[in-house]
Amino acid sequence: MGDHTNLIITAVNTLTANADLGSLDPERFQVQDRIIRDGQRAGREFRKFLELGAEIQIVVPELHVIDCRIASMPREWRETGWKVEWHRNLGHQVFTPDAIRLHLAEEQKDGRIVRGDKLRKIIETEPVLTDNWLDFLLEHPEFIPESWKGKAIFFWGTGYRHPDGGLYVRFLSFSVGLWYWRCYWLGIDWSQSYPAAVLASS
Repeated sequence: MGDHTNLIITAVNTLTANADLGSLDPERFQVQDRIIRDGQRAGREFRKFLELGAEIQIVVPELHVIDCRIASMPREWRETGWKVEWHRNLGHQVFTPDAIRLHLAEEQKDGRIVRGDKLRKIIETEPVLTDNWLDFLLEHPEFIPESWKGKAIFFWGTGYRHPDGGLYVRFLSFSVGLWYWRCYWLGIDWSQSYPAAVLASS
């Protein structure tokens, strides 16, 4: 063995001599299954450990916090007289990939349709998400599930009034390779292709 290999062996011996291995329970740490039976994988991981200078590196995932205290009204709407009709103040919410689920009212299932103004009352007890979530997802399309394509995902936690008096809710949809937002008038019918985005943990 060359000097290089000898140095590594000396380093490993130093580690084992100072690790108090006698106090470890082999069964608890599954030594046989995780190391002996899969020596190649264990060897690769051990090499990475040595390359890091015998230090354990903990990677903390980036935390995405969504501010849901105020409606996320589009700038062009503010400039043209739109008003916030309702908004659920959800405070600050932490995004996780499994935080959202899609909800259909019974009146939307099995090919049925329901007017938006009626649907608003039907789902008012559901934990519907605000349009702050919509804009967050547009900024991070990598978090949008593939299964959402082909649908219009509505964020009923925020509603707007047009200068002409009509009520609208914003939705997220996909077309021509891009995610985008639009709005829908509550005087039109909602089908099973128009689910609501709700908080999954509620």
